[in-house]
Amino acid sequence: MNLSRLSTNHLAIKISYKRLEEAVENRDEEAVFISLSELLLWIITTEEWHKKYNRSVYFKERKEKGCISLMKGIRHAYNAAKHDMELLKFTTTQGGFSFPMEFPMEFGRVKVIWEKSDVYNKFSYEEQLKGYQKCLEGKEIMATLTEIIEFLNKQRIYREGR
Repeated sequence: MNLSRLSTNHLAIKISYKRLEEAVENRDEEAVFISLSELLLWIITTEEWHKKYNRSVYFKERKEKGCISLMKGIRHAYNAAKHDMELLKFTTTQGGFSFPMEFPMEFGRVKVIWEKSDVYNKFSYEEQLKGYQKCLEGKEIMATLTEIIEFLNKQRIYREGR
């Protein structure tokens, strides 16, 4: 079994996630799409590694942690990124402006939200679409990606600790 491949996958996830954070902070929609697509690729690739080399433990843990639908939703998002770019919606939260103005002033934070799935469901497998609608649609991308990355990190720790 090739554990160095797993380590490389996790390094790629870490780097891609950092790029995505920076793109969101900079409000750069093209960079967000590119870095998100890259991150989705590495998440899927890492799951494939676990399916091949960590099969029994991975499937059990994925079920126990409630990550089956989330992972299917991630696959749907990855397929949508490959076929159709209408994957994301940018919103800005309201900052703390009030009158009279007080300093320091708070400015709104940019959020990137997973788009409604019927925009691109023609590319979907039914279970992946359902996973997307249940676990991702309308939610902030950074929060949902953090959840699946934490799950994959725990799988890595378990696997490398054996």
